[in-house]
Amino acid sequence: MFKFKEVGIDLGSNSIKIARIDKTGSTSSLNPILSQLKDYKTYPVNCEPYTAEYYQLLKSCIKDFSKTYKLFKLSLNITIPVDNVHSHINFIDMPIVSEKLLGEGVELEAEQKMAMEGITDSHFTWKISKEDTGLEEYRILLANLEKDIVKALTQFKTIKWRINRVMLQPVVLERIAESNDIVLDMGHSSTRVYLYADGKLAQVEVIDIGGKDVLNDVKNYLEENSMEDISAEDILKQVPMYNETLGDDVFDRDLDKENFADYDLFEDDDNDGDVLFLDESHYEEETNDDDIEYLEKEMFIEKNEDEEVESINEFLENNDLQDIETKDENFEDVKDLEDIEDETYDPELIKELSLAIDGKVKRIIEEVKGIVRMFELQVGSSADSIFYVGQLSNLTFFKESIEAELELELKPVEMLS
Repeated sequence: MFKFKEVGIDLGSNSIKIARIDKTGSTSSLNPILSQLKDYKTYPVNCEPYTAEYYQLLKSCIKDFSKTYKLFKLSLNITIPVDNVHSHINFIDMPIVSEKLLGEGVELEAEQKMAMEGITDSHFTWKISKEDTGLEEYRILLANLEKDIVKALTQFKTIKWRINRVMLQPVVLERIAESNDIVLDMGHSSTRVYLYADGKLAQVEVIDIGGKDVLNDVKNYLEENSMEDISAEDILKQVPMYNETLGDDVFDRDLDKENFADYDLFEDDDNDGDVLFLDESHYEEETNDDDIEYLEKEMFIEKNEDEEVESINEFLENNDLQDIETKDENFEDVKDLEDIEDETYDPELIKELSLAIDGKVKRIIEEVKGIVRMFELQVGSSADSIFYVGQLSNLTFFKESIEAELELELKPVEMLS
């Protein structure tokens, strides 16, 4: 009998991250405990998100992950960032009424909200975020996701894969918020600020600058100075943010790669209060006899009848999952950090590039600071914790500069937070 292996998938515009985390407790437990990160791999994205090419890449990534780590049946937990284009988070206030009336009222309000904001062809789902007995109101979290995305992901359901959950990233990240906390997602396409009041998602802000904009500034500088032989992606790893408070000696310091925050939360620890677009979490973990018969036919169709194989697991190991067709060209750029030997570049060029990206990164910091200060005024206290994640957080001294502005330490989002 085969059990589904829980796998988390983070759909990014620059990379797709896949991880498998071991859980303790029975398969029917509502509160499994995350115990150990077993397998983790990042795949580069070189196409537009949520296109046919993107979904083909996603399918190849899952197949490659299965092949690499000898996994057979997968239960997929998918998180999607909020970008205010394909996905949205809004909040509405509703009177405290019966469950039936509340549902009808939310549906009406959701349709009106979507019409006002031009949100079309989207599914919506909701949950009660806060109850104010004084005002006799519910604060409702309303989430929208394009129908085409949900439809495309449902096509991934096969005999070997099931779609366990599809959730928006800020809702998943609510699990690490304990009080008035903030998560900065410094992504490739944009920078997102998720604000949590009393441990509940209260606000989502999207800043339209991300890693791709900083990278474009580097590319433009190299092109303007006829340096086409230098890779913008490679040299950016050595470009620190120019910061007057840290001084010019930042260009002489060693880069610290131990604090890279390249993880998002993947695991869903319970069903209470979730905002799900797809949920098949109540499936039986075991493969039934009909499945085994089907799988035997599928897996052994090319097997020599005279060859003795004790189990399908042995077949997978000995035959390297020959049923999985992986396009190697999709993953030729995937490398482990420890295997990368950075080329040494001219210090003056590094300094010039630092100045070239200065405008973009300072604008991000200024907008983040404004959002955080406004949030602190709304909740009447300073933020308790600020977490960070995302591609742009790898920019040297960027995190330190935000910490200096906010006068608060930033903590990385860990996989098992």
